[in-house]
Amino acid sequence: MTLNLEQYRLTADDELRFEVGGVEILLELIEGDVEIFGTPLIRFKKYPFPPGFRGACYAFKSATVEIAGPLESVYTAHAAVPMVPYRNVHAGLKTRRLRVAPDQLGPKVMVAGPKDVGKSTLCKLLGNYAVRSGSQVLYVDLDPGQNIVFPGCVSCINVEKLSHPLYGFDTDRPYVMNYGSLNPLANQKLYDIMVEHLAEVVQKKMRMVERFKKGGVIIDTTAFSKGNYYKSIVKAAEVFNVDLLIVLDHERLFADLQRDLKNKSIKIIHLPKSGGVETRTAAQETEYRRNIIQKYFYGTKAQPFYPRSFEFIYDKPREELELKLARIGVDALPASCLPYGMAPDEHQTMVEAVNYTPSLAHRIVSLNEDMPLSSAIIKKSARGFALIQEVDTENKVVQVLLAEEPPIKFSLGILSEVEFLDDMPGRL
Repeated sequence: MTLNLEQYRLTADDELRFEVGGVEILLELIEGDVEIFGTPLIRFKKYPFPPGFRGACYAFKSATVEIAGPLESVYTAHAAVPMVPYRNVHAGLKTRRLRVAPDQLGPKVMVAGPKDVGKSTLCKLLGNYAVRSGSQVLYVDLDPGQNIVFPGCVSCINVEKLSHPLYGFDTDRPYVMNYGSLNPLANQKLYDIMVEHLAEVVQKKMRMVERFKKGGVIIDTTAFSKGNYYKSIVKAAEVFNVDLLIVLDHERLFADLQRDLKNKSIKIIHLPKSGGVETRTAAQETEYRRNIIQKYFYGTKAQPFYPRSFEFIYDKPREELELKLARIGVDALPASCLPYGMAPDEHQTMVEAVNYTPSLAHRIVSLNEDMPLSSAIIKKSARGFALIQEVDTENKVVQVLLAEEPPIKFSLGILSEVEFLDDMPGRL
């Protein structure tokens, strides 16, 4: 099939903003230099983008981009993007990295703001710019709803090379904890414990690994709203000991953070959001999470994975199960029924065993080595993830989808509320 070709000529500081329609497109840089989310495009290489993808090609100087295929929308923003202040932030961070003393750590940057203002895009941009200037950084994602590694988690990855324009940064060696929900307020105590522990992990890694000691860390946060969301941002800034806090497009949040963190050694700046950032629908957010999970199990077109289903009988003693299930957080007891000495919120971090039932079909579990059920599980990084495909009560058999070849025999699976309907196996 012949695709319609359209060329777009950009001048310095132009940004070509586009949304793909119902058919995959091919984008090619014909001349000049452009980047997508901080990743430079290679001239004459065709980049495929799937239906629904939203992107922006930023030109440092004059450039020509060719797109083959239909677009839902496309327009050029002429010198209307906040790339100058974003690049100034990178320049300041680059200087900081060059001046890190032997007894110091590199810059610790946090980005905060309301929903759909481009927090993750700015974090990706700063990570790519760091790599392009010769640094390697840690990238922390505190948003379980749209997590870079896996939905329902909080995580940290190594940024050692540029992100792929479509698939993002490599996430093959993460420190990832299964929070188990998309909402950080669903279990506030558990979320805070995980954030605090992740901060300890990051600080230790920065001290032990020279390249991350100099490169520092970039921290993406959950979307801001009033109440406990705000408290979570303040707490994260404190436990990560950030020295630069970037607030996007929310003057009230900027003012509140200046007030509440005034006694901390934190520089707080306010930056505008890009005009290309658009509000996502609930369906688009769900599709994003689905794509992350699909990529984990099935890979990408360029690098496909071939997951396998693993079956075992679950009607036997728990200690003999190939995959034992547990969950973090149990139902609350009435105050009058609490055991002596038990705090009212202690149920949020209690770990209990879970039996296999048909209702667990399509649920995600994180995989850990088998261990006694205790609060120590909370701080463990997952070894991987599995999908419960089916629980056959008639034959007492459970079917689990695994992304990797090694068997899961005698592993512990931490149950998540996240679900994945695997109705397109093998199709990317």
